Amino acid sequence: MQQITGKGIKVTDEFNLYEYIYTSKVQRIRTIYQLSINGILLDLENWKKREIIYKEKIKNGYKETPLQQNGNIIFFPEEEDIRDDINIILDLINITNKNFMVSIYQNWERYWYDFFIKTHDHKELTNYKSISDKIRLHYAFNDGIVNIKNIANAIKHGNKETLNSLRKHFPDMFRLNDGNEDFIVDTFGSEAINITKARVEWAFDVIMEAGPRSIKI
Repeated sequence: MQQITGKGIKVTDEFNLYEYIYTSKVQRIRTIYQLSINGILLDLENWKKREIIYKEKIKNGYKETPLQQNGNIIFFPEEEDIRDDINIILDLINITNKNFMVSIYQNWERYWYDFFIKTHDHKELTNYKSISDKIRLHYAFNDGIVNIKNIANAIKHGNKETLNSLRKHFPDMFRLNDGNEDFIVDTFGSEAINITKARVEWAFDVIMEAGPRSIKI
């Protein structure tokens, strides 16, 4: 059996309880995410169907009845309700994806902290670099984690330097990317970031392979 020893840690080919616990937890969080986001996407699909039906009615001569509300006249109340609800759902999708993207990274970092604290002093595990350096001592490090970390930090902190770096590497994340990127980042901060379901699924794939593979204490 292949065995590599480190500071209180052994890497073997045997069944690894730590790996099993890690991957089970990641899969559970992924299931929760999919149940959450799929329900929201279904709502979006239903509202878009209503929008298509509405447009067909207008095309066939239907005319809305204006609505007076709080002293204002809404000339197309049905259209406005549909548009508002679709925009709310789109925002909810983005918020949900952002929250899970941050959670994905935090769970990864927290797991490895709890893993190494058994054999290392807290002062040796104070940040991402110190934890990733410990992981690299035992096997090839999954560099996709770096990208997840940068995305999560940009979502949480949203300072201009972090956002500009993220925009350089992931321009597709900025939904208002129309040539006014500097204005968008300055004005909206992390609100300008758009995280898709595909991006979150990618992050889950990365951390699923970034756990304690065959590492045993």
